[in-house]
Amino acid sequence: MSNTAPKKPRTSHQRKSQKTSPLQYVGHGEKQDRAALLESISDAFVSVDRHWQFTYVNQHAEEVLGKTREELLGRNVWEVFSLPPDSFFYLKAHEAMNQLTCLEFSQFHPLLNKWFSVRLYPFHDGLYGFCQDITERKKAGEHLQFHEKTLWDANKSIIVTNLQGKIIYWNDGASLLFGYTAEEMLGKTPAILYPELEKKQLAHDLEQIRNGIDYIGVWKGQRKDRSTVWLNVKTTLLRGTTGKTIGYIGIATDTTERKQAEEQFLYYARIAQSNLDAVIATDTNYHILSWNKPAERLYRWKQEEVLGKFVNDVIPTTFFATTGSEASEQLRSRGYWKGEVIQKRKDGTSVPILASVSVIKDASGKIIGALAANRDLSELLYPSATK
Repeated sequence: MSNTAPKKPRTSHQRKSQKTSPLQYVGHGEKQDRAALLESISDAFVSVDRHWQFTYVNQHAEEVLGKTREELLGRNVWEVFSLPPDSFFYLKAHEAMNQLTCLEFSQFHPLLNKWFSVRLYPFHDGLYGFCQDITERKKAGEHLQFHEKTLWDANKSIIVTNLQGKIIYWNDGASLLFGYTAEEMLGKTPAILYPELEKKQLAHDLEQIRNGIDYIGVWKGQRKDRSTVWLNVKTTLLRGTTGKTIGYIGIATDTTERKQAEEQFLYYARIAQSNLDAVIATDTNYHILSWNKPAERLYRWKQEEVLGKFVNDVIPTTFFATTGSEASEQLRSRGYWKGEVIQKRKDGTSVPILASVSVIKDASGKIIGALAANRDLSELLYPSATK
């Protein structure tokens, strides 16, 4: 395929380079406004005429291409960056120019040893090219693909920054959690997600991570819509295939529901402090969030042994006047259930219980968990057996 316009039989390699009039960087009126716009965009931008000679190079293009505009203006693209006529980039550029077709693609440039995201737009006198250096993002993404499939739940938020703190990888889980798209966050810092995080604390945590100590903790984040999200966060160093550190990787899971349930539990627990009821809080899936001292004495399980477990696995329950499904349905529809049951302790012994269960709701009225206040009926039902 010819690398000149369709009506020109000679190739750009055979043509002697001709100096053209570049767009003005400093001028008046329309040219000045156009130059100001092209210098302000975050993309590297170049334009070439129909003879493949550079007519404009903005400052970001200088950085990406590793050459000054003075070195490029008026020179032939394929003489400066020689590529085989059958190479992908060469073919795509000519396709856009000759067929007047807008194209968008990602490609590795062997001479620059970089990956680029490229957008090409033909016009009557040549071709506009916008590109971004995505080398860091590409390497991080390729490295993470393996881990997402083998080590982590891909539904989790996974955010990678380079060593300068700029986001170079943002997965779908992060978009679902925070509400931002990858296009909105790439190149920015995660500070927008954690507006209340103190800079001194962040600097300390990063220093620990650089020293090989992973950070694990709970952070209060902010979604795009300004709503609060509580997160379990693990941040560690990300290393390339050669073992070289290439950035930081943060893996987060949404614990907002658990956090809200815990806060509600603390409220109800303070109310229940005056009695000896076993108070147990669970999330909507009946996994135990809190377990007070009377519950430890009644069921003989320590709190640290039961947190996060399915409540029926810890205290198997037999219903009398109803079934477990009917009790759960009544709890959801009415917000409250009370009844007598038989439950088993850690050692397998049975104990009669008067259970009072209420749903826990957040400020918007959404059910986020359940709270049970259970009372031992042994003394009432079998007084002689307790003496």
